[in-house]
Amino acid sequence: MYEYLHQFSLNFWLAFAYVMVALGAATYLISLGITSIHLNRLSQNAQSSPIKTTIMCFSQAMVCMIIVLYFFFPLYSTYKVPLTLVMFIFTYTARYYYWRNLSEVFNENKTLRIIYSGIVVGAIGCCLIHLLWFFMKGAGPCCLGQELVKNPASNYILKVQIPFLMNESFSRFVKFFTITVSIVYIRFFLISLKTRDYLMIFGLLISVLNIFYTTSYHAFGFKYWIPLYFVVDLLEYTRLQQLEVTHFANKLNEQKQSYHSMIHDLANPLQFTNLRLQRLKRTNSIDDSKEVNAIYEGTKSAIDILNNYKNVGSNESFISDIIQEVISIFPESNIIYTRPKNEVRVNKGIIKNSLINLIKNSHEALKEDLEWIEIKINNFDDRLIIKVIDNGKYVDFKTPDSAFDFGTSSKGDKRGVGLYSIKKDIEKINGNLKLVNEESYTCFTIEI
Repeated sequence: MYEYLHQFSLNFWLAFAYVMVALGAATYLISLGITSIHLNRLSQNAQSSPIKTTIMCFSQAMVCMIIVLYFFFPLYSTYKVPLTLVMFIFTYTARYYYWRNLSEVFNENKTLRIIYSGIVVGAIGCCLIHLLWFFMKGAGPCCLGQELVKNPASNYILKVQIPFLMNESFSRFVKFFTITVSIVYIRFFLISLKTRDYLMIFGLLISVLNIFYTTSYHAFGFKYWIPLYFVVDLLEYTRLQQLEVTHFANKLNEQKQSYHSMIHDLANPLQFTNLRLQRLKRTNSIDDSKEVNAIYEGTKSAIDILNNYKNVGSNESFISDIIQEVISIFPESNIIYTRPKNEVRVNKGIIKNSLINLIKNSHEALKEDLEWIEIKINNFDDRLIIKVIDNGKYVDFKTPDSAFDFGTSSKGDKRGVGLYSIKKDIEKINGNLKLVNEESYTCFTIEI
């Protein structure tokens, strides 16, 4: 464009359109990068996303800006050589994060991830060596040969991008990495076909076609190549950021549900403690040791729950000691429990809170029809099974499959937190919670 600023030739308009495309791509990529920065700032308390698009987007935006700069240099300027090497460094930096993100999406194994990283590190290393070589010896020995040979291509945009023919060693370097990158892109495309992510599939298809197009020039000398590599990955970049946004949205939703669970869990012991305080107030007596002990255990359980949510209540205790503490919170309940022969230590905060929730559920579900609750322990070599059974009929549980869904409850609106909360907590310690039929009675089974 430098030579054509004084006249409105065809080459000028081609260059102008090309520059506008590059600037548009750069602007879009910068907006994606800024969005990613704000996502991470707004979600500081959420778990970091395995997909990271910030550096990827900004690096690719730099590639677009360098492409624009080419048009403001004289057509046959050797200063384009270091500019090209810097552009390659940004290209492979973006590619490193791009491939790493795709590896997360497609769950690539460690060996392949190391290979992808090796390709990128090798390419960046070669570019840095040639860049140093340029500043020490000049453009000829570095990349172009002793005699500078102008690119004979008739394509003006191609000549702006690559004004000189490369020497044999640098040409081999470009061919090798172009073909290697082609293989990686083809692999990602083939993996994507197994998914139903059509935007990703379409984006990778375009990228693969562009790679073939690029390889046709660098490896086979196709003379009508127009460099478009800086825009073809935009669909995948967009999709990757959508996945990054989805991750943070899910984490924030989990936090919201966790807060609901904490409030629900705290309400259980506090509610029973409050009932006992009201009873003591009516009788004006504190001589009832059962009531006093129940109040003590209720407040202690509330503290345990708070500590558990602060991740400082993960200490272990013997299962029978935990169950006895839970039983003491419900002195009027007929809770049947026999100590197992072999005691085992478990996470006190999670197991205690789970048992309190399950017993409270029995009270709320059966009310005055509650006759008994039995807690059974089956201790095997590799797992522990805790069963909480009541005299409620399993067939009365209308939707057993959805019992653990958030917000699902037979007790009315704005309920359905307890069982969901218990299941999530049990899963944190690699356990499982099920609703099963135990001799026609309702039975919740905790397996850890």
